[in-house]
Amino acid sequence: MKRHGISQILFISLVMLVSGKVFGGQDDAAKQAKWAKSTNVKKEQVEYRKTEISGHRATSPTNIPSAILHQPTKQVHDLSSDEQEALDKKLKSHRDATILPPKPTYAAPKPQQSSADITHPQAAAEAEAPKKTTFGDKLKSWFTTKPQPKQPETQVDANPFIKSFKGKDDSGIETPEYPKKEQLAEPTADEMTAAHRFVPGQTGPEISAESGIPKKAPISLEKLKTAVEEITKKVVSGEFISEGDKTRLRGAETALTNFRTKIDTKIQISSQAIKKAAADIKKLMDNAIHATAQAKKDILAQIEKTQKELAAKKENHVNAVRDSVSATKTAVELHGAAITEYQKAINGSPQDTDSLKQLQVSRDSFKSAQKAAETQAKELDTAIKEVDQKVAQETKKVTQFGTDIKRLEAKIQTQVKVMQGISDSISKVRENGNEPGPAATNKLAEMNDVLKKLQENKAAMQKAARTAQSDIMKLRTQSRALSGSLKTAEAVLAAKIPADDRTPQQLADTVSILRAAVKADPRDKDAQATLKSATKDAEQKLKELEQKRKDDAKKLRGLRKLVEKQRNNTEQQTKTKQERDALSTAMITDLITRDSLKAAIAGKLPKGVKAPTQAPATSIPVQEQEKPGHKIILDQL
Repeated sequence: MKRHGISQILFISLVMLVSGKVFGGQDDAAKQAKWAKSTNVKKEQVEYRKTEISGHRATSPTNIPSAILHQPTKQVHDLSSDEQEALDKKLKSHRDATILPPKPTYAAPKPQQSSADITHPQAAAEAEAPKKTTFGDKLKSWFTTKPQPKQPETQVDANPFIKSFKGKDDSGIETPEYPKKEQLAEPTADEMTAAHRFVPGQTGPEISAESGIPKKAPISLEKLKTAVEEITKKVVSGEFISEGDKTRLRGAETALTNFRTKIDTKIQISSQAIKKAAADIKKLMDNAIHATAQAKKDILAQIEKTQKELAAKKENHVNAVRDSVSATKTAVELHGAAITEYQKAINGSPQDTDSLKQLQVSRDSFKSAQKAAETQAKELDTAIKEVDQKVAQETKKVTQFGTDIKRLEAKIQTQVKVMQGISDSISKVRENGNEPGPAATNKLAEMNDVLKKLQENKAAMQKAARTAQSDIMKLRTQSRALSGSLKTAEAVLAAKIPADDRTPQQLADTVSILRAAVKADPRDKDAQATLKSATKDAEQKLKELEQKRKDDAKKLRGLRKLVEKQRNNTEQQTKTKQERDALSTAMITDLITRDSLKAAIAGKLPKGVKAPTQAPATSIPVQEQEKPGHKIILDQL
């Protein structure tokens, strides 16, 4: 057996030696030369590819192929068009033949190329030629371990629920497994609606905390007004506010407040500009009194120019006031809805400090809007009177133009009759065979010139009359618009603020929270103003409690006397005692609330509040407990 194995090995070695596949031979040498040649080609390709990648230095000698670089200058520069075209083709073929293949990708492998798909001729011939299989190749394959195809691994989800949620969002709706980039793009400022701007957690540009508008977007009055009106409609209709969701409403109120502030600033600036223009006109008129003729002419031209500017500024001012009225109406509707919404929130959750503060802010904003409407109504009334005055002036002009035009028409008719008489006399002279004298001809020519001037004056007056009539129509349209805005302002003034349904304890909590906020940030002017108004509301509620206490005390004394009188009627006396005891209990509760309200107004936080400068959420006063003194007070009544 051992001898058989040795003889087999010797036989195999002999066969391999003869075939020349192990120790070399002619075929092996040819392959070695071919391999060296391909290696050199690849090196040249890499070098040429580097020059192609560096790219922008095409005029550098290092980027010019050596075949062209070493040619005489004449052959490069002094070529005919045909030669140049042939050279370009040669360069193109050289470049195409030496282009390296692209970097490998991880896409699915492409099918093997045929010679038709390969650009280089030599490579195409090699790819097309079938590979020869020799006895040595077969012998090698016998002793080479063939790689087994890799079996796909069975993937097991660590979590059995992952597969069920794959491709779904939090709501369980099917979504693409790999969203495209454009699907994740953020909406632009113009594309964003109110839902984007005021919904917390919405993907999109960063939202400004002050205005509720994207920070990158240019904030203009027109865009802000559109956003506010869009939200206000939804708030008023009730479809925009869900129970407990106050963030959107607060954002809408903030944006609306900022809009009204910008409008008011615009009104103040235009008002100052109007006053300055009026002062400049008065100054120019004073200077014109003692000026020379030429200087007076220049001053009058300057006055006319300033008057036109003043008229334009007044028009802009009135338009700004009208916009302000529109914003005020929107504010009243929005703040009215907000008051109702926040009142519901604090009734459902007494610890909702944010709603306590925002309720006070909304009530103050409602009152501020009505106060602004009062000022706007006065300005609009003044503007309407000015427009009506202009209408009267322009109407007077039109009437005067009509009178003057009739007078000119009469003069023209008279002139035409006189000219007709002169013309007839000249014709008669000519019929008699004589020539008219120069006096008659000259007079006719002069009268004709006067007639032309009269006709030109008439045309100018008619044009001025038409312009005045057009101005009257515009002024009347403006007057109607101003009247509509005035009615809107009057409707805002007539609107009633929702009743203050806050309990005394809620008012005490509001004052305490705002006082803590002011102490935490003494520079916050808005918080100071809100605290001041909340304190006034608390004082008003305290007066009502004091008046109620007096009325209840009077009623309690009456019930006590009635109990004494009903000694003989036990049944009736029992009912009276029950009523008396119920009233006494209610009065004690009112006294507890009164003390809490007094402490909040005085700035003395009741027991249970650790520090006045801590966050408002922890600054809610603990309601006062019943004290022995409360019954003593009742006994003294």
